[in-house]
Amino acid sequence: NNPVCNSQTERVTICHRTCSAKNPWVRITIDEDAWDGQGCGHQQHNVTEECKNKAPWTEWGVHRSDYLLVRHGTRDQVEA
Repeated sequence: NNPVCNSQTERVTICHRTCSAKNPWVRITIDEDAWDGQGCGHQQHNVTEECKNKAPWTEWGVHRSDYLLVRHGTRDQVEA
């Protein structure tokens, strides 16, 4: 791990969509590059593709994919 890169990475909190009927949403904080698809780790997705065997999704709410809640700034800014 490069501490300079890590400290300059933007952080975001998202509402992560799952395939679980008990926990259809999970709030997680991840690196911005994972949110925009540029990095490793979490990637945006849509449950209609990934959870085909668990349709219909109506009881889980109208959103079918992850959505952004908060942009926090860099790791250095968050720690300050």
